[in-house]
Amino acid sequence: MKKNIRFITLLAPLATLSLCLSESSNADQVVLIGHVAPLTGAIAHLGKDNENGARLAVEEINKSGLVIGGQRTTLEIDAQDDAADPRTATQVAQKLVDDHVVAVVGHLNSGTSIPASKIYNDAGIPEISPASTNLTVSQI
Repeated sequence: MKKNIRFITLLAPLATLSLCLSESSNADQVVLIGHVAPLTGAIAHLGKDNENGARLAVEEINKSGLVIGGQRTTLEIDAQDDAADPRTATQVAQKLVDDHVVAVVGHLNSGTSIPASKIYNDAGIPEISPASTNLTVSQI
């Protein structure tokens, strides 16, 4: 439960950030948030747990009736599998940029976070890694 609360705490500011990136209108808005983790391969169980936590947090936020700037806002997860592979991570990062996500939760490990972070940075998309520990991650 503590993980879900922390995740919800991270998603709310990301949803608020989306207002800066989207046009204002009276219609409901959908905020697309990327989630990347290994969903296949040796550590897929960790990636799937991470994705399930993200989906649960989004479900709870959406149930609460999130309103940003007077507009009802629905969060959606764009989940991708990087297979814990740096090359796949950069391909997935570019896909999320092309999908117009407002932020990314992931990648799970430093070996994928580091190469993907340049793509997110160049696109102006914040990335929050739930588990990357290499000091290089914070220097990018």
